[in-house]
Amino acid sequence: MKRQSKRFGATSLALSLTCLCTGGLKAAEDYTKELYTLYCQSCHSVDATGAPQAFVPDDWEPRLEKGMDQTLENVIVGIGNMPPLGMCMECTEQDLQALIHYMSNVQQTGNPTNRKIGK
Repeated sequence: MKRQSKRFGATSLALSLTCLCTGGLKAAEDYTKELYTLYCQSCHSVDATGAPQAFVPDDWEPRLEKGMDQTLENVIVGIGNMPPLGMCMECTEQDLQALIHYMSNVQQTGNPTNRKIGK
């Protein structure tokens, strides 16, 4: 009986950790989407702004070919019509990088579009 109890306990712990991790990832994704809506959408969803359009990987390819460090630096200091930080004064570098991945349709944990990110 003890052996079954230990196995059940280990299984319960593993399921709990999985739920916590999944919940944390979902919360991070939701926060990124919220930041996008608040700070990025107004320019990155209107072609006339000249900004790379969100969710159009071809618009992002030339920027990402320069590497994430350079792309992130451009976001931080501003480039063209884009103000520094895209006006997101609450954003950390990690937030900005997540936004770049989100808008360029390239996942942080992979590269489903098979596009090379940086050098």
